[in-house]
Amino acid sequence: MPITKSLLIISEEHSDITELRSKLVLLRDVDSIINTNFTNALSFCNQYKPDTIVIFTHSAREITLSICEKLKNDDLLKNIPIVCIFDQYDEDFILSCFDSGINDYLVRPINDTEFLMRTLWCLQKSDLNRELEKKNALLEKLNLIDQTTKAYNLQITDKVIENEIAAADKYNYPLVLMAISLNLRSKSYSNDIILAKTIKNSIRYSDILGLSDQGKYFVILPKTNLKGAYTVSNRIRKKLDQNLIINTGICEYSSQMAANELMASADNALNEALSRGDNKVILIDNLDKTIDAPLNIYKNESKDYDLFKEEFADKITRVISPIFKDTKYTLQKRLSAQNVVVDEFTTTTKCFFSIKDQYSVNETILKVVDPGFSKVILDTFIIKDKNKSNKRSTLELEDLTADKLKEHLDDLLKEFI
Repeated sequence: MPITKSLLIISEEHSDITELRSKLVLLRDVDSIINTNFTNALSFCNQYKPDTIVIFTHSAREITLSICEKLKNDDLLKNIPIVCIFDQYDEDFILSCFDSGINDYLVRPINDTEFLMRTLWCLQKSDLNRELEKKNALLEKLNLIDQTTKAYNLQITDKVIENEIAAADKYNYPLVLMAISLNLRSKSYSNDIILAKTIKNSIRYSDILGLSDQGKYFVILPKTNLKGAYTVSNRIRKKLDQNLIINTGICEYSSQMAANELMASADNALNEALSRGDNKVILIDNLDKTIDAPLNIYKNESKDYDLFKEEFADKITRVISPIFKDTKYTLQKRLSAQNVVVDEFTTTTKCFFSIKDQYSVNETILKVVDPGFSKVILDTFIIKDKNKSNKRSTLELEDLTADKLKEHLDDLLKEFI
């Protein structure tokens, strides 16, 4: 019987394998659990093509980053979701892992339900990625995607942008368009191909690369703001050969903006960047305010991360922890006769709230996490009658108010009941 779902565990310690296997017993979606060490990791990935990869990093930082980068640069393996498990929270290392291509992470001690839900999410993402692979292969056969650069052809790029704008309007999420070009000294057919490959290796699978005229590329970044787009442009520059010089124009989509207007704004930003010299990035927000990125607030990303971390810790102290404690006290009094356990805890980087039936597997969990970026992640995990599901949403830190948090906790209780 062929394996339909497989999970690969990469670790140097046998106890990790034992621990994870015991947690995965309830996960019926996995038919095969494979394990190996760091030395054989890539050969196992090529042999088994797992649906999800879990890496216990421990102190093996460099080899973890190396494995992730090699996987993401392999056409056959690049879309396999990767979850890293860290012994402790280290912001710089976690960010480096995300830059190298991981999809999610957990910090020990690992909550069983949370691990199961995250693994389930990665398995679902693997299915979606493979469906997208098939669709992209079909688009290549129809000559809508260039087989060399893997970018949408010039004739179809504007239609793709129109489609992404319609989705952004429908689901009310941000959208950014980047225009990227090599400077005149770097420009050649072979270098254009190198640039396209570097861009593809620097963006998410849901991001889109399209050809523009005169050797320029458009990069469509759904669910991304200007700061996120600037981070992507930095990543592309760092991965590109040092002899190749690029300039970038970035425009944030504004409601009711037509595709041709968005493309023209990104083009104008790129032209301005080219006029200012090498390695320039010009950003235009949705109020048409031009930002010379290297000279403005985007210059020092680490300061932004440190500031966000401090603000998140303050939000925990003033808002999240008091509401979690008050809600726990209220629910314990209300549900005590129903054999329900309510639990909560907070650290400097994450907050956990759960409602659990003592005599069944039914449980709902809300987790608020600082991922080290500009937004907080709110994960809801639900186990009911042995069925498991999860929901994920993101909020700007300033939008995580007491009222918004109470809404999420009310929804958590409704799901449990």
